[in-house]
Amino acid sequence: MHEFVFAVRGTARIITPTESFTLRPGRLLLIDPGVAHEELPADPPCPYLVFWCEVHRTHCLMSHTAYAPDSGWSAGPTLEAHGRTHLQNLAAAIGSELSSRHWGWERAVFGLLGYLTSLVIRRLRASSASRLPSEPPSLHHDPRCAETIAAISQYCRAHLREPMRLEAIAAAVGYSPSHISHLFTSQLGRTVSDYLRELRLSTGHDLLLSTDLPIAAIAESVGYRDPAHFTRAFVQVYQLSPRSYRQRSRPL
Repeated sequence: MHEFVFAVRGTARIITPTESFTLRPGRLLLIDPGVAHEELPADPPCPYLVFWCEVHRTHCLMSHTAYAPDSGWSAGPTLEAHGRTHLQNLAAAIGSELSSRHWGWERAVFGLLGYLTSLVIRRLRASSASRLPSEPPSLHHDPRCAETIAAISQYCRAHLREPMRLEAIAAAVGYSPSHISHLFTSQLGRTVSDYLRELRLSTGHDLLLSTDLPIAAIAESVGYRDPAHFTRAFVQVYQLSPRSYRQRSRPL
């Protein structure tokens, strides 16, 4: 069982046998299984509200704690969210990223947290409706899976300007096309094509804001032979054309 704790108002402290953490809005703390911990007010004490999420293999429990210096602690009801997906694997994968801090770990953690949050909310809504949610992809923290996905990502980034076929990507990392297709779908909930499209657009987005390159040059650098195709894909994601997005995002 992993635990997540985050503050939405005020400041609290989480104490473990070896460390003390200040918990304030915007900071999320992941507590590994078996780690003893205690919740304490800040010094000096101030009112706060924190939420706890216990992530088990097939369900999670959510609750909150409020504290006020004049009245002490009060706890809210515990909500149980059922589901068959291995939620704990997601938490373990986040913990693995935080401890290893390999290249791209920050983006990976934010993505995993977003995925975990979506699953928790989906389960809470499904539990309130007295029905089990459908089974989405689950992510396992097997290092070999992570290494293979990282190798695919590295290859795609290095060859982003070029047309890429699934067979070429698979050959570059030493697996069959069907294996990496299954790996992406089961681990990340998306196809390799979806990932490649997102990578092209996110890279184009960064170039759009950090350089003065023409739109056509940016489109070519991320693998779009026709700038109009890049513009259409960009509008679908960002709801603005690349030119309008650049103008709105840069200071006058």
